[in-house]
This record gives sequence, structure tokens and C-alpha cells, in this order.
Amino acid sequence: MKELQFCGVVDEILPNLDSPNRTDGIINSDDDFVVKFVTGRGSRGKKYIVDVAFPEKVKIHCDMNGVDESCAEFLTGLVGMIQPKIALETGTHRGRSTKAIAEALVINGHGMLWTVDRNDYDVLSRALTPSEFDKVTQVIGETPQAFEEDPLKSLEGIEFAFLDGGHDAFNVMAELEYVDAHRAEECIVAIDNTRDSMWPEQSEFLRSYDRYPIVSLPSMCGTDIIQMR
Repeated sequence: MKELQFCGVVDEILPNLDSPNRTDGIINSDDDFVVKFVTGRGSRGKKYIVDVAFPEKVKIHCDMNGVDESCAEFLTGLVGMIQPKIALETGTHRGRSTKAIAEALVINGHGMLWTVDRNDYDVLSRALTPSEFDKVTQVIGETPQAFEEDPLKSLEGIEFAFLDGGHDAFNVMAELEYVDAHRAEECIVAIDNTRDSMWPEQSEFLRSYDRYPIVSLPSMCGTDIIQMR
């Protein structure tokens, strides 16, 4: 059971008392609560702010699958530095990382993002400002099959990719192969959940990956950076 230790910005916890092994002061993944931010416990005792109610403060069922705020800030800075014309994201989910990338594209003054997820959570219109929304093309489909259909089939010149879709070896390999086949001369790839104990197969695969240079960052769930060129 993945847990988050809450802080004062959680207004009210509405715990599911039927959950086994409950601990006082801990939000469990099947609780309902009124919240804006929580503090997530990362590896080696580190703490990270996670906006689980993004894009607004609401009463929700706990959803801890988005990136933490430090990762979002990192993505914005990285995209601002790279200034890609074409960016790709797998795993749109509720759009926190989508917004982080789109924010940078707006600041850059150029660039477009294609983001794909098998589900439509119907939040991007609220998560993004109008100028950010204009930078994003949302694709509903499951990877890697979605790569074989337009618009992704025809997408060329990818300069930045954030991979947060399937976290098993097959899907990560398929996503990397797609990016490599559709990239520009140089492409920076960021992969989420690379040190996450919930996805050991992905971690093992990336430890053996040697096609391009790779560095593993000790973020909340692990972030690997690959330089394709």
C-alpha cells in the first residue's frame, strides 16, 4: 500500500475505515479527502510536495499517480533550457506534467506538445491556461499501439520526451524505440518512476540500458535522463 504523510494543507480526511492496517495521520490510497497539497515520503526519508487534487482544491478520492511538484518544476526548467519545437509525453493522467511542459513552451514562445494516455480524465481544459492549451495535442490511445496511428505515426523531429506511461520493460522499450525512430538529431528523454519499488521490472531494464548515455536522478520515485544523439 502506497502511503502519503499529510501536512496542514490537507483540510479534511474522510478515511475509509474498512481499510486494513490503518495508521493514524496517514492518507491511504482508497481514502476520500478535501485537499490541495500533501507531502509525499520519498526514498531515503526525503519529502516532496504532491498536488493530488490538481488542478484545483476539491473533495476527491485519493489519486497519487501524478508527478510531485519538484518533478514538475524540473520539467518546466528542463524544457525551458532545451527549447524543443516538438515534445512528446506518454501518460497524460490528470495533466500535472502536461502543464509543467506546456508552461515552458509558452515561455519559450514556440514548440508543441503531443501527450498520449489510454484514458481521458477530462481535466486539461481546466488544468491548462488558454495559451498552454493551445500548445497541446491530446491523444487518447494505449501505447505502443497508438504509435502506429496518426497523429503519432506521422510525428517527426521529437526533441524532448517525458515517458510516464507503461512502466514494464516491454512498454518502456517500445516507447524508447518510438522516440528514437521519430526524434530530431538530438533528443532528451526523461523517464518517471525509475526507482519506484512498485515497478522493479522498469528499474532493472533501465539499469541494463546502454544504447545511449543515461543518468538516474534520486527524485521522489526516480527520474532517468537519456541523451539520444
